Order: sequence, then structure tokens, then C-alpha cells
Amino acid sequence: MVKAWLARLERGAGQHSFVLRDGSVHRYDFDRDGGQLFSYCVSLWSGEDPPPEEPPIVKALRRAADPRSAVEPFRPTNLQAGAFLDPAAIILEDHEVGERGEVADLSE
Repeated sequence: MVKAWLARLERGAGQHSFVLRDGSVHRYDFDRDGGQLFSYCVSLWSGEDPPPEEPPIVKALRRAADPRSAVEPFRPTNLQAGAFLDPAAIILEDHEVGERGEVADLSE
């Protein structure tokens, strides 16, 4: 019994998850997928032409039931300390457009 419990803990170590709009759960490895998200955002920020293909984590974040909560672990903790890249600006863009077409303030 203890052996099975330890095996489950080891399999789940380093994994995070969020719920998708269809009710399924997307599990991800924060280190691997955070690196892919960062590289993708830097490529967009630098104006790479053609734009890079979205990594799987971006596609999943766009399908999240609660995109703001799903992207939160990837956001910098202190934007005033010189963090130049906030993936929420890219990920939430599709979800935060108001009635008049303006993009909501993501700095909350």
C-alpha cells in the first residue's frame, strides 16, 4: 500500500493542472512548459517572422475554463522589478475583449 502511494507521488511530482472548457483536466510539467511558453512569448515580442507555432501549453491555456487562473502560475511575481514579459497579455487577449472591443487591464 505504501509502495503504491509513493509511486503515485513520484508520478505527480512537478505536475500541475487546470480544467479545460470541456471539463477535462490538462496536466503539465511547469519547468518544461514554462520554458516553452517563455520562448514562444519572446519570439512574438521580438517580431519573429513568420510567428512561431503555438506550443501545446499555449493551446491548452486558450482552452482553459478559467484562463486567468490557468495562466497565473506562469506570470512574473513582481512586474515593477523589471519583468518584461507577462504571458497573460498574450494568452488572455482572446478572453478579455470587452463589449466595445477594448482589452481588459490584466495588471490586477
